[in-house]
Amino acid sequence: MYVKITATDQDLKSFCYLPLKSGEVYEAKHSTIDDFEYNTFFDVIFNDEITVRGMHESRLQILTQDEIRDFKINQIINC
Repeated sequence: MYVKITATDQDLKSFCYLPLKSGEVYEAKHSTIDDFEYNTFFDVIFNDEITVRGMHESRLQILTQDEIRDFKINQIINC
Protein backbone atom coordinates (compact mmCIF):
# COMPACT_ATOMS: atom_id res chain seq x y z
CA MET A 1 0.00 0.00 0.00
CA TYR A 2 1.03 3.62 -0.41
CA VAL A 3 0.56 6.47 2.06
CA LYS A 4 0.90 10.24 1.94
CA ILE A 5 2.43 11.91 4.99
CA THR A 6 0.01 14.46 6.44
CA ALA A 7 2.03 15.35 9.54
CA THR A 8 4.06 18.54 9.51
CA ASP A 9 7.84 18.37 9.21
CA GLN A 10 8.02 19.55 12.85
CA ASP A 11 5.78 16.66 13.96
CA LEU A 12 7.90 14.21 12.00
CA LYS A 13 11.00 15.47 13.77
CA SER A 14 9.30 15.46 17.21
CA PHE A 15 8.12 11.86 16.84
CA CYS A 16 11.43 10.65 15.32
CA TYR A 17 9.93 9.86 11.91
CA LEU A 18 12.83 11.33 9.97
CA PRO A 19 13.90 11.09 7.11
CA LEU A 20 10.24 11.18 6.01
CA LYS A 21 8.93 14.48 4.63
CA SER A 22 5.52 16.07 4.92
CA GLY A 23 3.37 15.76 1.79
CA GLU A 24 5.48 12.97 0.26
CA VAL A 25 4.18 9.54 -0.80
CA TYR A 26 5.82 6.33 0.47
CA GLU A 27 5.20 2.61 0.37
CA ALA A 28 3.97 1.22 3.70
CA LYS A 29 2.62 -1.83 5.45
CA HIS A 30 0.88 -2.47 8.75
CA SER A 31 3.28 -2.79 11.67
CA THR A 32 3.74 -6.27 13.10
CA ILE A 33 5.20 -7.42 16.39
CA ASP A 34 5.43 -11.11 17.21
CA ASP A 35 3.10 -12.04 14.32
CA PHE A 36 0.43 -9.59 15.53
CA GLU A 37 -0.57 -6.97 12.95
CA TYR A 38 -1.47 -3.49 14.16
CA ASN A 39 -4.07 -1.80 11.94
CA THR A 40 -3.46 1.70 13.31
CA PHE A 41 0.33 1.71 13.02
CA PHE A 42 2.39 1.52 9.84
CA ASP A 43 5.97 0.79 8.85
CA VAL A 44 6.85 3.33 6.16
CA ILE A 45 9.57 2.42 3.66
CA PHE A 46 11.99 5.14 2.57
CA ASN A 47 14.23 4.61 -0.52
CA ASP A 48 13.65 0.82 -0.47
CA GLU A 49 16.15 0.57 2.40
CA ILE A 50 15.07 2.43 5.51
CA THR A 51 11.91 1.51 7.36
CA VAL A 52 10.38 4.01 9.77
CA ARG A 53 8.50 1.80 12.20
CA GLY A 54 5.30 2.45 14.08
CA MET A 55 3.89 5.57 12.43
CA HIS A 56 0.35 6.23 13.65
CA GLU A 57 -2.42 6.42 11.06
CA SER A 58 -3.37 9.94 12.18
CA ARG A 59 -0.15 11.23 10.62
CA LEU A 60 -0.75 9.78 7.18
CA GLN A 61 -3.37 9.13 4.52
CA ILE A 62 -3.78 5.78 2.81
CA LEU A 63 -3.96 6.33 -0.94
CA THR A 64 -6.76 4.89 -3.05
CA GLN A 65 -6.03 2.78 -6.14
CA ASP A 66 -6.63 5.82 -8.38
CA GLU A 67 -4.23 7.95 -6.33
CA ILE A 68 -1.58 5.21 -6.47
CA ARG A 69 -1.97 4.94 -10.24
CA ASP A 70 -1.61 8.72 -10.63
CA PHE A 71 1.44 8.72 -8.34
CA LYS A 72 3.15 5.96 -10.36
CA ILE A 73 2.34 7.65 -13.68
CA ASN A 74 3.83 10.91 -12.38
CA GLN A 75 6.97 9.05 -11.28
CA ILE A 76 7.39 7.63 -14.79
CA ILE A 77 6.80 11.00 -16.43
CA ASN A 78 9.23 12.82 -14.15
CA CYS A 79 12.08 10.33 -14.63
